[in-house]
Amino acid sequence: MDLVRKFLMVLVLALYATTASAQGRVVGTVGEYIGHPVYLIEAPNARSRDMDYMLGTLPRVGEAPFPVIAFLNNYSVIVPPGDTNYADHYYANLFAAGVRGFSDDLVPPEHQFELCSTPTGKCPLAIMAPGPLWDLGTAGNVSFKPHHESNVTWALQNGYAVVVIFTRTYAGRDIQSTLLNVRNMLSTLKNFPGIIDPERIGITGGSQGGQLSIHSLIEWNFDGRPIHLAASVAEVPWADVKEMFKYYFDDLPKIQPPNLYQATHDFTVGATNRLKGGLGPDTSAPTWDQMTRRNVGERLRTPVMLFGSTDDGMCPVSEIYGLHHELARRGKISYLWAFQNGAPPLTTKSVPDIVHGRVDSGHATQRQILGRYMFLKHMPPNVGRVVMHHPSEVDLVGMFREFAQVYFGEFPGNPGDVLNLVDMAANPLIWYESSDPRIPSGPSPQVIQAVIQYVLSTR
Repeated sequence: MDLVRKFLMVLVLALYATTASAQGRVVGTVGEYIGHPVYLIEAPNARSRDMDYMLGTLPRVGEAPFPVIAFLNNYSVIVPPGDTNYADHYYANLFAAGVRGFSDDLVPPEHQFELCSTPTGKCPLAIMAPGPLWDLGTAGNVSFKPHHESNVTWALQNGYAVVVIFTRTYAGRDIQSTLLNVRNMLSTLKNFPGIIDPERIGITGGSQGGQLSIHSLIEWNFDGRPIHLAASVAEVPWADVKEMFKYYFDDLPKIQPPNLYQATHDFTVGATNRLKGGLGPDTSAPTWDQMTRRNVGERLRTPVMLFGSTDDGMCPVSEIYGLHHELARRGKISYLWAFQNGAPPLTTKSVPDIVHGRVDSGHATQRQILGRYMFLKHMPPNVGRVVMHHPSEVDLVGMFREFAQVYFGEFPGNPGDVLNLVDMAANPLIWYESSDPRIPSGPSPQVIQAVIQYVLSTR
């Protein structure tokens, strides 16, 4: 980026720092991430009556207006300059004092519909230590890769702006507050003319972040704004709240021994209280229907990529299969990849011990690579080409062997879903640089054809 363009962009951001839009405003810079200035952006949340926060930065390659990828961070404590919110300081101070293993202390009494088996009735709370505000590589790292391998760093190096949205669920927020949080920030991103391209905004998250990457994009009765993005990458999400309640409160008590189910139950109480606090205590009420896969299938207008693992105990793989089916039968754009790892060990482990299973551990097909393919296809950056390295960055041979296992029926799946992923891997924007003598370097269509021929010849 030349100095004149960089100066103009900083000037525009400075104007946003002094003039709040209807959604949010840039507060200022909080440091640098690998040489990129990191901006703090805030917006008021009408339901929780406090502030929503995100951090962001711009790439140094490509041309403005830039596409932007929003990474969801659901569990890290954030304490921005000037923040007076009690919850942020409460947990940050506990971390500073060396406390670990937190209780969900800040849910309002009127929203404590379920209690845990602990002596106080308070439940465990999963949160991570506050980190430096400039460290986007940690805050936005869904796949827990080193900084140089994370999609945050990859995005900046290839012409994408990056933001990390903090949902701050530890602050006693219910599901409505959390959904508004994400929607407020996505709306804010659409209001940086000349810097961010409002037609090329993508979102990604895992677990609760995966769920928010889906439910934040449909129209709600409490917030009628349509939020249509270019792409969503939802990793190990849940999609249907009624199916999840059936799984946790009807199915698992019949499967797990009482001691294991008690741990599972305690694990779910925080989420249950936040859902009932936002949707109402009656799970048969119409408000709950909004978070079913049928409703999502009808209302979602954003192309979505869904990841899951067959051994996921927290969000069963049936969640992505069901949503993918609902979207596909309506002609919506949906991509699917399920990692084949056997069934979750529900009879010997509690859900918090199983969590999401092994996901992509031990698989050549990696979540972050498929996510990159998704964004490159549906919101390409303003660059001439994107270089990917085989096999150090993407193991094309291993990945296509796994594709072939599904395509030829050795593992469950739809051959058409595999062909969609193959098509994304052959995106003409990609140039593959190969250090593997079996596979040539070159433009992606030719390289992918060579990979297919090699894999088929060695089956």
